[in-house]
Amino acid sequence: MSSVDVPLEQLVDVVRGVSFPTTAKRKEAAPGLIACLRTTNVQESVEWEDLLHIDESYVRTPEQFVRAGDILISMSNSLDLVGKCALVTQMPRQATFGTFIAVVRPKAGVNPRYVFHAMRSPAFRAHIRNAASTTTNISNINASKLVAATVPLFGSSNCDAIASRVEGLFSEIDEGERALERVQKLVERYRRSVLKAAVTGELTRMWRTQHLHATEPSGTLLEQVLQMRRRALGASARQPTAPAHANVPGLEELPEGWCWATLDQLTTLVTSGSRGWKDLYSETGATFIRAQNIKHDRLELDDVAFVNLEGVSDGLRTKVTRDDILITITGANVTKAARIDIDLADAYVSQHVALVRPVIPALSRYLYYWTVSSANGRAQLVEAAYGAGKPGLSLEDLRSVVVPLPPLSEQLHIAEVVDVELSRLAALSAQYETSAGAAAVLRQAVLKAAFSGQLVPQDPTDEPASALLARLAEQAADTSATTPRRAPRTRSKVITA
Repeated sequence: MSSVDVPLEQLVDVVRGVSFPTTAKRKEAAPGLIACLRTTNVQESVEWEDLLHIDESYVRTPEQFVRAGDILISMSNSLDLVGKCALVTQMPRQATFGTFIAVVRPKAGVNPRYVFHAMRSPAFRAHIRNAASTTTNISNINASKLVAATVPLFGSSNCDAIASRVEGLFSEIDEGERALERVQKLVERYRRSVLKAAVTGELTRMWRTQHLHATEPSGTLLEQVLQMRRRALGASARQPTAPAHANVPGLEELPEGWCWATLDQLTTLVTSGSRGWKDLYSETGATFIRAQNIKHDRLELDDVAFVNLEGVSDGLRTKVTRDDILITITGANVTKAARIDIDLADAYVSQHVALVRPVIPALSRYLYYWTVSSANGRAQLVEAAYGAGKPGLSLEDLRSVVVPLPPLSEQLHIAEVVDVELSRLAALSAQYETSAGAAAVLRQAVLKAAFSGQLVPQDPTDEPASALLARLAEQAADTSATTPRRAPRTRSKVITA
């Protein structure tokens, strides 16, 4: 299929957004106000839910009202997102748009869907990234550089066919992604059920029946742990908090051989990092574990900070050792947890992370699974964190939560079974992530094939692209001849959106 590479400016008009003071923005609609679309509204499609509103008087020309068939494009964003665009397929309400985005409005006779898909193609996106002016945090593309980008143009019928074929293939990819998302939700649901069964005794019901008489009850284990705790902390150590109540959903009655304990009774240390770390950051040094390193109930050290502790004693009490459990106690990740199952040579926690050290390492795996179980440990932690509208956990909150404690042999069996099941689920999740990434690659392959003429067979009866360009040139000449010249207008300086 033959095509002609033409500058975008021959196919579209570009309209810049409205300027207005920051104080003019309103969250709620009201008479005299109009919805104003922003970069956050430019997603895979236009999102009409989270809107700002401004006075209609800021809209200077009719062209600044959004129309169906317009293409919204982000003109100022991160380098990965500058040039991101969305096609306006419907107008649920009248709207304008701010200066951080622009409207690309295809001319009469040009298929908006074709232009939209061309603007999402790998070649066009590469042009935007190369042409954008980039500072440390933001990239900008101006209108002249935007419309200088070339797009391949076919005849009208072939452009329509390409747009329809791209959308058909994208619909199939979308359906595949929805199926993957359903599988991922099932995986997460099964993960929660495994953890719930683990800490309520359901997972080991049959094992317990077979081993009950050969298993030392957990009350004996608890007494041994308390003795070891006293020896480790010394005679002057305070008495650990004992269970004040045991009102845990799903565990009104404990399995035979289990008993209640508190996290305080089962640990020798529940503490958080010093608040004076900010002056100790360095390019190298000890690993500094922050709340963002525990987002998904595991330790993630891809984005790790370092601290230089030379000559500093404060904070050394929070040095992490193998089998410690870390729990975030403030911020968006509050109640997320990680277990240290590797040897970290020199690592410490920030003040936003609690370090919980079991009296004996053998308790670690079970206590971690209890902590991340939404039906048990996490339910208590979330209630404590949000009960007073914090959100945040005090160390006393952590110490006082109650733990259903199985006998040690049953704990070890629970941990083994859960390890196997979660490893299987992790493998399924990895396959999901791989497939999700493949879908994005497949979309780009479809667009690349579409605009190189390989996606649909050429219609031999279609007019050449030059005929469409000639009509567009005639339209431009007619418009120029009939449009009166406007006198220049002075405008007061305002803050842009």
